Amino acid sequence: MGEHEVSSKPCRRSFAVTLMSIENFITDALYKPNDYIAYHVGRELAELHPGKAILEGETGYFDLEAFVRAENCSVVHETSIFNHIKTDWDGPGKEPRQSVENSWFNVLWRDQLLDVVLVTYTQRCYPSRHHWIVADSKKIAEAFFAEVCEWSSEVRGEVLVFQDGEWTKNNELDGFETNTGVVILATTNHPDRLDPAILDRPSRFDRKYYFDLPAEAERVSRVLEQGTTA
Repeated sequence: MGEHEVSSKPCRRSFAVTLMSIENFITDALYKPNDYIAYHVGRELAELHPGKAILEGETGYFDLEAFVRAENCSVVHETSIFNHIKTDWDGPGKEPRQSVENSWFNVLWRDQLLDVVLVTYTQRCYPSRHHWIVADSKKIAEAFFAEVCEWSSEVRGEVLVFQDGEWTKNNELDGFETNTGVVILATTNHPDRLDPAILDRPSRFDRKYYFDLPAEAERVSRVLEQGTTA
């Protein structure tokens, strides 16, 4: 048996084991108790990617799908994993909206190749999507995370709507006009950034109140009041 044949067999076996581990990665994680899933995923990723940085988090600001649609990065689904995608109906005449529940992405961002794993499970009575970013260094992972979150947090004429246990952006508020006995309250420090369809369209917000900053006497009175009740 030649030297090349001896050295190639372990490589094929290693590749097969790695592929099998990825194939069942999310399934195995979701079989774990909820308070153990995050630790399990982080540990398994560390074993699959020794020497790489892994950044874990859970925030609605990490809207990778919107970041991709804005062409800020490119993604490819890991084909060895079943990608769990949820489809929501947003109203008549609108395209169905898709969101990723569980998936493994290969991400190309600023000439850097990263892996992003998304796993959704129930926490505090609501489904919560957690993410893990795998990169060559902690600096790269943190920079990618920060750019996605900063981009997602920018106001582009939307309002935040709390529904199904989470905050989502909405720039139309369709569906409320047919309800009776419903009061919608919203606040903003930047009305100039809102889309006119939200601010001025009938049946969206019929009454608008503008509050100036309190005068000095009012601020002093509030401070004294707080000091008395402390």
